[in-house]
Amino acid sequence: MQWGCRDINQLSWLDTPTPAAINAAKTLLQRLGAIDNQGGLTSRGVRMAQWGIDPRLAAILDYASEKSEHHLATAARLCAILEQPPRDREINLEWLIQQKNHQWSQREKQLLQQCKGQCRPELLASLLSVGFADRIAKNRDNQGRFRLANGQGAMMDNTQPMSQSPWILAPLLLQNAHYADVRILLALPIDINEVSSIFPELIQDNTTVEWDEKRGTLLAWQQRRLGQLTVSQMPLDKPNKAQMQTALLNWLRKQGLSALPLSEESKQLFIRLALAQKWCPEANLPVLNEAVLLDSLELWLQPELGDTQSLKALLQMDINGIIKNQLTWHEQQLLQELFPTHYIAPTGTKVMIRYDLDNPPIIAIRIQEVYGEKQSPIVAKGQLPVVMELLSPAMRPIQKTQDLATFWAGSYTQVQKEMKGRYPKHLWPDSPATTAPTRRVKKWS
Repeated sequence: MQWGCRDINQLSWLDTPTPAAINAAKTLLQRLGAIDNQGGLTSRGVRMAQWGIDPRLAAILDYASEKSEHHLATAARLCAILEQPPRDREINLEWLIQQKNHQWSQREKQLLQQCKGQCRPELLASLLSVGFADRIAKNRDNQGRFRLANGQGAMMDNTQPMSQSPWILAPLLLQNAHYADVRILLALPIDINEVSSIFPELIQDNTTVEWDEKRGTLLAWQQRRLGQLTVSQMPLDKPNKAQMQTALLNWLRKQGLSALPLSEESKQLFIRLALAQKWCPEANLPVLNEAVLLDSLELWLQPELGDTQSLKALLQMDINGIIKNQLTWHEQQLLQELFPTHYIAPTGTKVMIRYDLDNPPIIAIRIQEVYGEKQSPIVAKGQLPVVMELLSPAMRPIQKTQDLATFWAGSYTQVQKEMKGRYPKHLWPDSPATTAPTRRVKKWS
């Protein structure tokens, strides 16, 4: 970037970094203020590049140079320690920075030719926050386990006095393949309120609202967050309608659509649309399922809430109608054409087709109602035969088939023999393929 190249792919690498590593590096440089959104060096980035060291440390030195000579002297000692950390078990930067070390002193002189400032430990928190804000960490259990602002877990020995600190900043970490948490090698206890007052841009104010199902009431609070860490929170006494509705949506997103009175029709709608994607992609029907709906509650459900502000009122809404209307009239008609909801028997009986993602669609109907039917129904533009579960007069399954014509000409004879004796008052013709269907209970006279 210092050479004017914004496209990393144009550079020649001995070992090409992964896309994830490149994106992480860009994100860090943007957060440090070294590059803009287009990937070009900012004026700060130009100054940082002149230090010729790690970008995090360069950001610290650049910040310190604009503050005071005391800041600069402290920053130089800090950078020297981070570049050449001690090999013993001491991890407290506040203590280390006050120790004499020939290597560190030599490195300080290399970084700063002339500096009249003095190293001051009280400046460490602000300096480290410039380059390592993502490594501010909050205590999880007073046993040496912390959570970093970037969401990652971190740990130190619980014998370390710092393991009791509510907040720390850990600039030096070690990833261990055997543990999910990274190990903290160097750290500094910090006052999070002091850091947030110096760098208010690190803090985001969020209003969080959730529905407490057990209490049947709303929980709402104002949060101050640093990355993925909660710095503080205060309850809100009187949430407004918008906050109430946001709480309901948050509750639903956590519970899933199964918390709503979803009809079988809605569940079948999701399956039919998924089958349309598989069998008839050219129809360009939308993807609609639980994951999609939960991700877009603000788009399809929130506009329908009106004055709804309680869980009871939410559960009384026509959710199934709202879901169905996510499809246009044309899309509903096209889906019905490709994957109809019902099969109309020759007798006029309307039978629901039950669709499944892993098995063929199926209908259950009394065998007498499909006499004369030459073939089994087929959906998806003739690609997917429907299984016909043929029922006895007592509505018990007697045969399943996807090829009605073959059944009439073959195994029907055995079924006829068994059923005639069991249900003598019902029609069991010798030529079912040419016999008129019936709904009548008694045998024709």
